[in-house]
Amino acid sequence: MKPLLIVALLVCSAYAANWALIVAGSNTYSNYRHQADVSHAYIMLKNHGYDDAHIVTMMYDDIAQNSQNPVKGNLVNHPCPDCPNVYPGSDKIDYKGNTVTPANFLNILQGNAAAMKGIGSGKVVASTADDNVFVFFSDHGAPGIVAFPAGGYLHATDLIAALKAMAQAKKFKEMVLYIEACESGSMFAGLLPENIKIYATTASNPTESSWACYWEATRKAYVGDTYSVNFLEDSDAADMSKETFQDQFVNIKAKTTESHVMQYGDMSIAPEPIGNFLTVPTAAKPPKCPKGGQLDQVSSRDVKLATLLRAFAETKDEAEKAQGMKDIEAELVSRAKADRHMRALVHRMTGSKKLFAERPQNIQNHECVKYAVRAYENACGKFDDYSMSHIAKLVNLCNAGVDHMDIHTHALRICRA
Repeated sequence: MKPLLIVALLVCSAYAANWALIVAGSNTYSNYRHQADVSHAYIMLKNHGYDDAHIVTMMYDDIAQNSQNPVKGNLVNHPCPDCPNVYPGSDKIDYKGNTVTPANFLNILQGNAAAMKGIGSGKVVASTADDNVFVFFSDHGAPGIVAFPAGGYLHATDLIAALKAMAQAKKFKEMVLYIEACESGSMFAGLLPENIKIYATTASNPTESSWACYWEATRKAYVGDTYSVNFLEDSDAADMSKETFQDQFVNIKAKTTESHVMQYGDMSIAPEPIGNFLTVPTAAKPPKCPKGGQLDQVSSRDVKLATLLRAFAETKDEAEKAQGMKDIEAELVSRAKADRHMRALVHRMTGSKKLFAERPQNIQNHECVKYAVRAYENACGKFDDYSMSHIAKLVNLCNAGVDHMDIHTHALRICRA
């Protein structure tokens, strides 16, 4: 081999890198598990050789020091008395609070440093055509969207447009995305091309909830999500030089029993070792996080109510019981109101309640759904963790051919009567 060619190959090899973007898209203590998932992901990547320069973290950061957290500065992703603290520390979180937005996420992912100047750490995924990129996102979702604590929703069409643009601009060698959210399959189904070197797995198919797990009585919180902990605990224990993405998919799917774990995109990546993305060329440290045990699952839509009910049942303090009962009643009233509003909207627009009762459908018109969600929230207020399930009804309406402006008109009459 010619000397100049050898030098060129060495230079290319030296500059190849792995990048990770890890995101918790929620806030408030009832969503403890999302930040715990992402904190665990950070520790897992560090244990497998990543340096902080190649990990970008987005997390609201309102759990570790939350007044409801009995162990300040501490997050766990498994329910045991001596579970390790996975919280990386506030200084390791690049984007916090209201900087955790869909627009910032897309700019960070695409390496748009100019757009992020003066925001958070300013760090972006500065990947090149020689680099692999790994994305892990844990939060709430609904058909065609995943949620963020600020700045609205990330819509499937906007994510796919960004991924296609990155592929066109040769911003990566290969990319892998793991998405934990309800209806997360809808972010990729029928949208993600199979020939642009991007592989994705999701916690659920396009029409079902994902599931929370691991009730921790001391913290009065579900501290994990089923798909996420199955991914993270598998990664902690894996021989990353041998276990493939297909192996991991099979492992996660077998253990995630309440939703259908899915895979999309370029399946030529599935036979690759997970270490191609989740490690860098340094000696991996032994895994420290516990694994296995009773998952104690609950639908992500019901976590807030389940948390209130369990906290009520487990407390012996009469004042706490009285407040707990008020909180439970308030949540039930809120749910009933959300159901009533959406049922009335469907009836006004179709003359029947049948569409409200129908099973969720796959999205046929993403643009209609995007505008319908915005129109409904403008009239009735922001969807919460439970009422996001009703976005599936907006999908059904869009599939039936309704106009999103009509949704806004009728929603105004119903919600502001």
